[in-house]
This record gives sequence, C-alpha cells and structure tokens, in this order.
Amino acid sequence: MVILTRLSVALPAMFAVFFVLGASPATADDAADCAQVQDMDRAIRACTQRIQALKSLQSGVITGLIAGGVFGNEAIARAYNNRGNAYSRKNNYRAALSDYNQAISLSMHEALYYFNRGTAYGNLSDFVRAQSDFDQALTIRPQFPEALSSRALALINTGNPHRALQDAELALRIAPPSALSLYVRGRALGAIGRVEEAVVDLRKSLALDPTLSDSSEALRRLGFTP
Repeated sequence: MVILTRLSVALPAMFAVFFVLGASPATADDAADCAQVQDMDRAIRACTQRIQALKSLQSGVITGLIAGGVFGNEAIARAYNNRGNAYSRKNNYRAALSDYNQAISLSMHEALYYFNRGTAYGNLSDFVRAQSDFDQALTIRPQFPEALSSRALALINTGNPHRALQDAELALRIAPPSALSLYVRGRALGAIGRVEEAVVDLRKSLALDPTLSDSSEALRRLGFTP
C-alpha cells in the first residue's frame, strides 16, 4: 500500500515527504542527521537533540540570532517536522502527529506541515481530518500538486469521487505527470465509472513506476491485468 507521503487507500503511501532544515552553526551535525532519510532512528535522536539545543538557546544567550529566527520558533518547527517525517517512515503515525502538531503550533503559516500532518491522518484512515489539513495546506499554497493529489485520495475515501477528479486533474495541470498523480486520477476515474480512461492512467502510472503496487491492485479491482 502506498503512503499519502507518504498517499493511502487506507491512503496509498504516496505523500511525498518534503522538508527543509537549515542547519545552525551551533548544532550543524544534529541538523544534518535530523534531515537525513537513511537511518530513521538516528534522525529521531538527532532531531530530539536539536529541539532541546534550540530551546536552550532561546533562553536569550544569543538574543540577536533568536530575534532573527536562527534559533527561534521556525528552526524548532523544522526540527519537529523532520522528526515527524522520521516517525512516519517508521509507520509510527501517532508519534508523527504529535510532532506535526508541535510544528504547526510554532509555525502556523507553513503549508508543508499541514500537508505532512494530513498524510499521517490519511495513513490512520482518518480521511476527514486528512482532507481538512490538505484544505489548509492549499489555502496557504494553492499551487501544491502533492496536496491536491493527496486531497483527491481523501475525497475518494469519503465518497466524493467527482471532487477528487477535479483535484487530480488540477494536480496534473500544474506539475509534470508522475506515477502517483496518474494513479490518483485513475482511481478517481474508476470511482465514477469511466473505466477505460482509468485503465489508461493506471497503466501509464505503472509504466513510470512498475513497483507501484497500488496501481496494479486498482487495475485488478477494475477487472484488468496490470
């Protein structure tokens, strides 16, 4: 099953994780380890250390840098977001939600944090909350194709395939087709009975990524071989 990045049906794990972490001079090693995606346990430890270090620096020792945001809430929010991503990659979505909540509380105007929290809700099959977070992400950043595709999957799972198709088609207009965006449109087309078009999209999805098992499964559910 694909993850709403991480999308899913259950949402399929297709929500790509996008995060940016600016390393600060005082904790550069932790910043790099917190952002890396190879060793999730190491990332969780590094992010935890970075959060603690940044909070300590907020005591006012370096007031100029804190005021400028180098050691301020934005940096702490990024660390929480990255730790949430690491928990998501370990399928620990409850822990991820807690960190995304913290990131949002510190930086309420960052679309990425709502997107990542929505993917965690999606992977917990809480599609209503997932859709709400994707709505918020798109309010902040309307040209956000991954959020559109992710919201489309949430809408399919809440019985709104026509709205899902609108989102899926918009995502494909504002970004190059990917295996996942074609999969999402194929799912929406299949859900409203446009089976032949759905099969075309799902097969194109597999041509781009033969390992995307959700596309194969969707084809089988429509009565076609991958």
